[in-house]
Amino acid sequence: MTFELAISAVIYIIGIVLIIMLLKTFFKIFITLILWTAIFCVILIALSGYVFYQDLSDFKERLSSEDNLFLLQDQGLVAGVAGKIEKDDRIYLPKDDLAFFANKPASDIQGDYYKVIIFKSEAFFTVENVDVGGSAMSGQGVLSKIMAEQDYIVRGHDFESLVKKKFDDPIAFVIDYKKGNIIIYPDLSVKAYIQVLPERVIEKVGNKVLHKE
Repeated sequence: MTFELAISAVIYIIGIVLIIMLLKTFFKIFITLILWTAIFCVILIALSGYVFYQDLSDFKERLSSEDNLFLLQDQGLVAGVAGKIEKDDRIYLPKDDLAFFANKPASDIQGDYYKVIIFKSEAFFTVENVDVGGSAMSGQGVLSKIMAEQDYIVRGHDFESLVKKKFDDPIAFVIDYKKGNIIIYPDLSVKAYIQVLPERVIEKVGNKVLHKE
C-alpha cells in the first residue's frame, strides 16, 4: 500500500511538473505572439503613415499645378470650378455644364483633369470665416448665398472661396473625405490607410503635408 501511494505521489508530482512546464511554454508563446503583433502593428502604422504622407503630398502639389474639376453637390450639382484652384486660369461652370455632369459618373467626366472632386454641402457645415467679397461668412451662410444666386460666375466664385477655406483645414478635409462628404476621383490610394490610421497620426501627417510650404 505504501509503495502504491509512493508511485501515485510520484505520478502526481510529475503531472504537476508537466503542467507547469506546459503553462510556461504556453505563456512564453503567448508573450512572443503579443510582442510580434505589437511590432507588426507599429511597422504597419509607420508604413501607412509614410504612404499617407507621400500620397497627400503629391495630391497637394498636383492640385495647384494641374487642372482639376471641383463640384458642389446639394440635391444635384449647384456650382462648379474647373482649373487650378490656386491660380487665375480657372473657369466657373454654367448650369448647362452642371446638368451635363450630373447625369454622368465621375469616370466619364474626368477627361484630362487630374482629379474630379465633389464636395457635398455637409463638408462645409462647420466651416467658419469664409472670405466672400471682403466679408467673413459661415460655411452654411455661403451655401445659402450660393443657392439663392442666379449668376453662375458668382456661384462659382463663392464655391471657390469655400473650397480654399476647406483646404486651409487639412484635418477637417481628411475627416470629411473619410466620411464620404468629399468624393475624389480617381480615389486617393491613401483612403485605405485613413480607415486604419489613428486620428492623431492623421492629424500630425495632415498638418505637416497640407500646411507645408
